[in-house]
Amino acid sequence: MQTCFPKDWIFPPASHHSRELFDLDAFRARLEREDWRDLVTLGLRRAKAAAAEFFAANPKAKAFVLPVWLHDDSVRLVRIGPRGGHRVLWTFRRASW
Repeated sequence: MQTCFPKDWIFPPASHHSRELFDLDAFRARLEREDWRDLVTLGLRRAKAAAAEFFAANPKAKAFVLPVWLHDDSVRLVRIGPRGGHRVLWTFRRASW
């Protein structure tokens, strides 16, 4: 059986606060079956556009959390607020340069 799981990624420990905001166990399970490039949002601009759509549909939501593949080739878990501000919660894969 071929696995698509990225070997160079680092996941947060069970005690990390990002686990309360994002289902990392389900994400890891999907990474076992699917290529990670299909599961992450490409670029912060697209992530913020997706967040804007989410907040339009869910006006009472406080945050939108998703993995984002950034221009420096890193993959980070990003929290986006209703006004478009963002914070990196975790870095899964460091920049390659």
